[in-house]
Amino acid sequence: MKFAPHIGLSSPDDFMFPTLAGSDPIDQIKFIAERGFSGIEDNFLKLRPVEVQEKIGIELAKQNLEMGCFVNNLIFDRPTFVSNSNEARDTLIQPNGCDGLIEMEHSVSQPGKSGEEKVLEIYDSFKKL
Repeated sequence: MKFAPHIGLSSPDDFMFPTLAGSDPIDQIKFIAERGFSGIEDNFLKLRPVEVQEKIGIELAKQNLEMGCFVNNLIFDRPTFVSNSNEARDTLIQPNGCDGLIEMEHSVSQPGKSGEEKVLEIYDSFKKL
């Protein structure tokens, strides 16, 4: 069974091991590899600068780790795909001024800078425990 801790669970800086590995994603990856995990997940990968995504990919390859899923739809405060409301449809079609369907197509069709092959679409609101 493969286990993959997050390096961005509820925000880009919400690391699983900040006390033990610091707040740099590359240091987190090194720490995760040293502990025998098989990969990482990063909900906020798309928000990271391209150069950071590329560094993540290089470090994952160096450590022989897999990139788990990343989140395509970063809307956590309200339902999207599970809602029939006009607001939800408008959000999916044009979130933040861009076409959400085109954004999803781009996410799944482009070769990942960090080796990702899996995309996660958030269907309902996110509540931090």
